[in-house]
Amino acid sequence: MLAPEVRKQKKPLNNAPMSLIDVKGDFMTLVSVTGDMNPGLDALTLPDGVTYLDVRGQTKKKPPGTFQGAGLILFQDEFNYLRLERTSFTMNGKPILEQKILIEVVKNGRHMIDPIYLDVPEDEMMLGIARRNGRVSCLIVVGNRFGLGTRELLVDFKDNVQVGLSASNVSQKPLDAQFQGFVLLDDTLKIEAALGGLESDKK
Repeated sequence: MLAPEVRKQKKPLNNAPMSLIDVKGDFMTLVSVTGDMNPGLDALTLPDGVTYLDVRGQTKKKPPGTFQGAGLILFQDEFNYLRLERTSFTMNGKPILEQKILIEVVKNGRHMIDPIYLDVPEDEMMLGIARRNGRVSCLIVVGNRFGLGTRELLVDFKDNVQVGLSASNVSQKPLDAQFQGFVLLDDTLKIEAALGGLESDKK
């Protein structure tokens, strides 16, 4: 799990597997998220001592639905991070499977803004996080084109952070998170060249 709403002893329970590397200053990272996601309808009963904090501030023993996600994360610490994931989920027991891109910004253990869910077509997909001149952008490339463009976020993280891959599964079904073509650039010229290439694809 990786969500500020899921708490143990009033602290976020962040135990999702991650593979991280240290970065400093500007960077750009890209990855393709592949594989099947099927969280099913059966909500996960949380372990003893773990609760879900709903939008009304009430604690629950079960999340409101099922969720599976995998993608990129910019990780400062367990209370401050940005994640960009391909997700699949259901809500409130309704048999409707949603497939969306999640942008989540957590600062000081809470959502800085409401999580952003973007509709995406079923196609090959590449996700990216870039920081240029201290400003963070999320990149979404669908079907070999700059489909959903960039989302620039006015959010600050420390100069020294970690970036990499993460996956989370809040369901009773297994998740086999799969990634291809992970790239990390920390050279300004290479970052500009890569972004320029994506803009060309958009045209």
